Amino acid sequence: MFADFPEYEFFVTSALCALALFGMGTTLTSEAFRGVADRPRCLVLILVSQLVMGPLVAVGLSKLLYLSPGISVGLLLVTALPGGLFSNIFALYSKASIALSVSATAVCTLGSMVTTTLVLKTFAGDYLPGDFEMPAGRILFDISVNLLLPLVAGMTLRRHLPLQAMPLGRWCVRGATALLIFYVVASVQTGRINLTAYAFPIHLSIILLVVIQSYACVVLSWVFRLTVLERVTSQIEVVIRNVHLGLLLNASLFPFTSDRSDHFGSDVLFVLLYYGGVSLIAGFAIAGVRRFDLRRLGDRHPGPPPPELRDW
Repeated sequence: MFADFPEYEFFVTSALCALALFGMGTTLTSEAFRGVADRPRCLVLILVSQLVMGPLVAVGLSKLLYLSPGISVGLLLVTALPGGLFSNIFALYSKASIALSVSATAVCTLGSMVTTTLVLKTFAGDYLPGDFEMPAGRILFDISVNLLLPLVAGMTLRRHLPLQAMPLGRWCVRGATALLIFYVVASVQTGRINLTAYAFPIHLSIILLVVIQSYACVVLSWVFRLTVLERVTSQIEVVIRNVHLGLLLNASLFPFTSDRSDHFGSDVLFVLLYYGGVSLIAGFAIAGVRRFDLRRLGDRHPGPPPPELRDW
């Protein structure tokens, strides 16, 4: 079963995200998104972190650790990707701002049709084919089917059947959690990542990329004067990227047609898969620290929980 996981990984991810976003929708109202619109600095911070800070960190690590071109391009590709749909799930687990997380994912993913190309051509233009274009159809599909439709369906159910919406939403989130556990176990069991094939500096570069982005986002959150909820949400959005989109780009950018491209594409693939695993661990860590703080501080925690989480 696990050996064939890459063949149906996309369907597991789609079902996971649809269940999670529907469950989140049953906790949201339009007022939550108005609050995000009233504080655009949060979205600005996430965009700056993804488009400027991430690529600069990737370039700096590549030069500092003398990484090969394939690994360097892999790091850059990761930082050029928008936030992944998994970030919305970890925002829910972290009791962060779901409305901000969903808004940031939607805005950054739509914007990636321009920004990802811009970042890659600026820092890795020598390795890109001249006719490179973003898969607009896939991006619009992810936004509409995996994010907006289940979210709107959940919000509509809450509006018309509020008593039934909350229990159903809880069960959907539990189902998404079960699928997430299955996803993690299956990803590990497939053995797609050969850890022994790459030297220690390469492992270190990917781990440092996750850690530096996370802590740099904390510093920027202090500069932008964000709340705790906004800071945690921004951390998750910046760290967890849309690796599935990265796999699609890698297949189109570096097809396995020659010895050089096979080696180059394999290096990029390793970075994408390894980063995906490390970012999931970071997501669980951020959620765990957040929940520990809430339990430790209790009523002394600054500010009430967001309206969408008061009943959870």
